[in-house]
Amino acid sequence: MARTGITLQHEPVLHRTLEKLGRTAVCFSGGTDSEVLLRAAADTLGTGNIAAVMALTPFLAERHRVCAENTAASLGITLHKVQVNLLSCNDILNNTFRRCYFCKSMIYRSVKLKAAEIGFHFTADGTNLDDSEKERPGLEAAGEQSVLHPLLNAGMTKRRVRNLGKILGMKDSERPEDSCMATRFPKNKPIEEKMLVLIEKIEQSTAAARGRIRAVPEKGTVTLKFETVDLSVINAVSKELFRLCDTYCTKLILNNVDSCKKGNLL
Repeated sequence: MARTGITLQHEPVLHRTLEKLGRTAVCFSGGTDSEVLLRAAADTLGTGNIAAVMALTPFLAERHRVCAENTAASLGITLHKVQVNLLSCNDILNNTFRRCYFCKSMIYRSVKLKAAEIGFHFTADGTNLDDSEKERPGLEAAGEQSVLHPLLNAGMTKRRVRNLGKILGMKDSERPEDSCMATRFPKNKPIEEKMLVLIEKIEQSTAAARGRIRAVPEKGTVTLKFETVDLSVINAVSKELFRLCDTYCTKLILNNVDSCKKGNLL
């Protein structure tokens, strides 16, 4: 990706923030915010001064890994990967409110080690202004690991981040927000590796429906919640999903949030 001056023109504060950092490793998850940061950093500093580092964890959906690989390749940026075994930490498996702190601590520590190994002393992530207005233990972990937040420092809201992404050439800057697979488990309900695998298979099978889709496990069931989606995709794969859940001795429940809002059933 060649320098274009787009970031300077549309988000001058972000441009100056990145210029001051110089060579920077971006903690790249394949999500919208980290992709916009990666594009803006490449536009400001040039691809030779940017590294993308991805933490491969059990909570990272395969589709996001593939998206990250394709994005980095299209920008001419090497994607460095580091394995992080989050399931080895009981504080994460117990899934309390502090889960995100322990999870991010392990991820940031591993990403920073990889960044230093390849010659990058600054590490930044895609945290934006809207994120800072919520109580997020992961931000505490970022502070302890000296992970920087250029989008936040530039005062950029999620809307501004998406707008910049579109200008910088993102093909899908308006894609629905997605979070790590651990968020599908209700708080204080232990995270099970078997259910992580099932949840990802379900969500991958329905990804073409777009919209907001979540597979939520609890007490021998998985509820597939979907909103503003292409229902034809859900209908086309529903029988396959019921069979899949049967192999996991789990009952599948379909929950059309749009219909529920209107007082109707699916």
